Amino acid sequence: MEATPQILSKLNSLPQVQLIYQLKLDRNANRESLFIFILDKNCALVPKELSLKLENIFGNETDYLYRVFPLEYARQQLMGYNLFFVRACLFGQRVYSSSNEGTDLFNQCSVESEQLKIIHQAFNKELERVGNLLEGAIYLLEQENFLQPALLFHQTIKLLFLKVSLFMKGEAYPSHSLKEQQQFIKAYVPELGFLFNTEVKHEPNLLELLDEAYANKADEHNYLLSKTLFQKIHGNTVQMSALVSKLFADKLAECQSHIQKRGTKKKTPFVQGNTPNSNIPLSEDDVALNKIKALVKEHFSTLKRYPTRKELYAVNLLTDGYLGASFMVSNLIKVCIMALEVDFTPTRAVPEPEHNVREVLGYILDMIPYEEMEFLDKIRDLLSEP
Repeated sequence: MEATPQILSKLNSLPQVQLIYQLKLDRNANRESLFIFILDKNCALVPKELSLKLENIFGNETDYLYRVFPLEYARQQLMGYNLFFVRACLFGQRVYSSSNEGTDLFNQCSVESEQLKIIHQAFNKELERVGNLLEGAIYLLEQENFLQPALLFHQTIKLLFLKVSLFMKGEAYPSHSLKEQQQFIKAYVPELGFLFNTEVKHEPNLLELLDEAYANKADEHNYLLSKTLFQKIHGNTVQMSALVSKLFADKLAECQSHIQKRGTKKKTPFVQGNTPNSNIPLSEDDVALNKIKALVKEHFSTLKRYPTRKELYAVNLLTDGYLGASFMVSNLIKVCIMALEVDFTPTRAVPEPEHNVREVLGYILDMIPYEEMEFLDKIRDLLSEP
């Protein structure tokens, strides 16, 4: 896969562009390749001048598509295992760098087979969610409930559009409109551009009908979907899910192939910064992150992970986090205040009220996360450094 010299000559020295990658597109995309432009680190938005130049360059091109991303967005997506950026920034062909520094921006990251397994597992969880939504829609249809299935199908298809846009185009489109979602991705996955069309000429396609049902969800009698149309929607949704799954598997296999070809040559572990002997410079964000990770090892001793419930912490009591612990401390203090406002009269249930109040106050002192508060102060000082 090589871009023609004519197109590459036009891409050299574009304003505020640090890196350009090239990815080969699928046969069905009717385009040869995709160019990914990574902006300078100080450029958070696409400059108007650059947008106009790219429109002029690619306006008459039928073989190429292009995407533009800020550096920090690309870095965050890469660290979050977005398959699009793994393919582009780690395994894609770099065709331009504005400086020697630019060539190293993503070299400190590396994805191995273990990371690909994590990416695959996360995607499979989303497919399970799709399957559950479809099962719910079919069950409700069998109960002759036509509004709720429309909303469930709408949610399912939107979820699939969001996922395929992320790994095929680099970002999801923030819209509830399925028709707009379809328009956003169809140049990259043409099959999705006509999948929900009906066979009747001049009739709205199925996505438009679902969008209308979603827009009128408050009125359960205002929908235009029959059971026959629902059957078509279900069939197309299943087909869409299979297509998205196949595309994802292909891109994952492509990355696995690059890893195998790379052989025994190793890079720095993913998201672990660089090795002491590496000459690759770390960004300011990476240096700060490494400092924070070092502080984490020294602190956060008050709350411990509860052994059988990973979402909970243990501090002689169960809490769902430091905010929960703070509420517990607050409530305990309130109870002590209430106890102090009444006479210390022993009862059968509380034979030694004064002792109990003292003991609870001791628990409160033990529960206050002094170490963690000190840690937060260190983070504040760290982030405020010039």
